Amino acid sequence: MLGIVGVLDIPLIVVSVRLLRGIHPAVLTRTEGGTGLVDPWMRIGLLVSALALILLASWFMDLRVRGARLEDEVATLRRELEGAAREVA
Repeated sequence: MLGIVGVLDIPLIVVSVRLLRGIHPAVLTRTEGGTGLVDPWMRIGLLVSALALILLASWFMDLRVRGARLEDEVATLRRELEGAAREVA
């Protein structure tokens, strides 16, 4: 649901940035050429943030894969335990 609202909100954001230029920082690309990242620290901040998000997403994916493997292992052990219980009974 949040993704749908976010996608529908994109045109509103684009229009508001263009209409309210005085209160919004420069857009990343300008029609005159160049970027809106005037200060070099802005570019460094953007790159550090992007790298941090990529690393965070990688870590979350790794956690999800490990969780799925553990679920499979637990299911296998349960099946083996149920089979052993039937043989005893």
